[in-house]
Amino acid sequence: MATLNTLRTKGGLIVSIVIGVSLMAFLLGDLAGQNSIFNPKMNVGEINGQKVGHQDYAREIDYLGLVNKTMTGSESTSTEQQGQLRAAAWEKMINERVFFPGCEALGITVSEAEMLDLVYGDNISPILLNAGFFNSSETGLYDKTMVRQFVDNINMDPTGNLRMVWDYIQEQVRTHAVMTKYGALARNMVYVTDFEVQEGVANTNQYYKAKYVAQSYSSIPDSTVTVSNADLQKYHDAHKNLYRQVASRDIEYVMFDVVPSAEDYENAAKTVNELAAEFAVAENPQQYVTINSQGQFNPYYFSQEELSQIDPELAVYAFSADAAKEMYGPVMKDDNYLIARFNNSRMMSDTVAIRQIILTPDQGALADSLIDVVKQGGKFADLAARYSINNTNGGDLGRTAMNQVPAEIADRIATQKGEIIKLENTGGIALLDVYYRGPETRKVQLAMINHTIEPSSTTQQAIYARASKFVTAVTGSYDKFGQTVADSAYDKRVARILSTDSRVAGFENAREMVLWAYNNEPGKISSILEIDNNYVVAALVSERKDGFATLKQATNEIIPAVRNEKKAEMLAAKMTGASSIDELSQQLGAPVSEIAELNFNTYFIPEIGIDPVVVGAVCGMTEGKVSKPVKGMTGVYVLEITGKETREDVSVEGQRVRQQAMDQNYADQRAMQAVFGLANIKDGRAKYF
Repeated sequence: MATLNTLRTKGGLIVSIVIGVSLMAFLLGDLAGQNSIFNPKMNVGEINGQKVGHQDYAREIDYLGLVNKTMTGSESTSTEQQGQLRAAAWEKMINERVFFPGCEALGITVSEAEMLDLVYGDNISPILLNAGFFNSSETGLYDKTMVRQFVDNINMDPTGNLRMVWDYIQEQVRTHAVMTKYGALARNMVYVTDFEVQEGVANTNQYYKAKYVAQSYSSIPDSTVTVSNADLQKYHDAHKNLYRQVASRDIEYVMFDVVPSAEDYENAAKTVNELAAEFAVAENPQQYVTINSQGQFNPYYFSQEELSQIDPELAVYAFSADAAKEMYGPVMKDDNYLIARFNNSRMMSDTVAIRQIILTPDQGALADSLIDVVKQGGKFADLAARYSINNTNGGDLGRTAMNQVPAEIADRIATQKGEIIKLENTGGIALLDVYYRGPETRKVQLAMINHTIEPSSTTQQAIYARASKFVTAVTGSYDKFGQTVADSAYDKRVARILSTDSRVAGFENAREMVLWAYNNEPGKISSILEIDNNYVVAALVSERKDGFATLKQATNEIIPAVRNEKKAEMLAAKMTGASSIDELSQQLGAPVSEIAELNFNTYFIPEIGIDPVVVGAVCGMTEGKVSKPVKGMTGVYVLEITGKETREDVSVEGQRVRQQAMDQNYADQRAMQAVFGLANIKDGRAKYF
């Protein structure tokens, strides 16, 4: 409907706040088999003890995809948008099964009176304010009359699309309101005690100077420190919380780049030179481009400034005095040849202002009558207010840059000066009145042939054959995978994959790799996967589950930590017994360094770096005494305070306000995490989506 068409041009779509555009089709496996995704018993996860059926989840994806398609009018989809859609559908199901029931049990709801206030009242929902498509084109502000007009048109829409969109909008407004109330509840439960405030003031206002002697862990060679399995196990048991992890898969893979061969470059050069010879003498450059270029003819008219930003050399050609007599190129940049000829030029405005009248497809006779009325002196704004489906602001769309206007409309705006422009398609009829034109400048239209050098089928087959040879050599064995990589000098890459990933290690569209990893066991070797037009063979190295990393999984991280603990003991033994920093310096032959200024909130210490252990040690010391060896992040330190100063950086009241705000923000975040953490969510979507 025209109302939807209008919304699609208003910017800031509400659906973009939550999801991207996507359509999902599932055609996998035997549709009648027990492992079919159409089997009603097939589950993709569990939320709060309730199984999530594959069909239920797919239905949510389809619903959100239809909402977004309806609001944007776009049928296109990207892998990133598909991922956003899947995430939004999952989040929606979690809210419906966990968050909303919990809030309702607490008495947190949104009444109909509140909903009216959030849409039409004095407390408009941020969802609507930030979306932008109910904003007045004249003021740029949220316009309640546009909402009323939208709602009034719902019952006139035979497709039901307006109703679906409006229901979705209200759902988002209600969800935001409930979450806001829950967050407010969590924040208002926070109380800062007098003791916390006093400690905060002292920590902020008390500054220290200190001197120290340091011994770096790197001063002891790693090879001289023995780390046993018992040491690793003991450290892992004592520091288990440091190794929390989410479910993931570790893979190794070899990529066979599908790139043009030398022969492909030679053939492309030959083809382009032949095209250039014909193009140079073609009587109709536009027609020749339409028939022979890999890309579409671009009808856009470029200003010299615009074209200079895109391609300075092309701009020089296009606006030269002899452009109509000459041809640009062929020029190759980034494996793409460009040939161009001057096609046309016009004096055009950079900015126009347009009014519109929107009619239904069956009102062609009325459209012609309205054009006649305007020619006879009738006011376009009055006619828009009376006849247009969307008559907000008299149909005034305001000023817009010409480069934002669709090319087919821009062409008519440039040529039909002083006339009402009539546009027709299956969605309706639009009458456009261009009532303002900015200063005109000369603009040029070019006929451009683009020819990208691509791998030929022969090249692709040769690269596929290399990948096949590799697969045969590894024979499904992880050990042979590693050996074959080493023997063949292939570049082995590694990646850790989350179930929700679409991009993997530089690949934009890697869901096939993710699905393979989550449907196989460690040690498995993939068949040839086609990722971003390249061939990939992957090995699944390990599976990481939600919870704590095992010792085996965390070993590479634990070994340096255990080694440093042992080094710390060795260094500390050498650094005890001295009565002063200067004496210790002489014993070790190490310099005495100084900390010019430090308080409890210090994050970075010059020459030491980030080391909260050292900060805490200094702030807890007695002035004039030498500390025991302090085992820091990168070395062992013996310190001595050389001065203290109390400042007034923060007052008691200021610290109370600051601490309250910090604690409230923390509570707001943690409260939401706690709800979902207690729901025991099991996400198995990666096996199917």
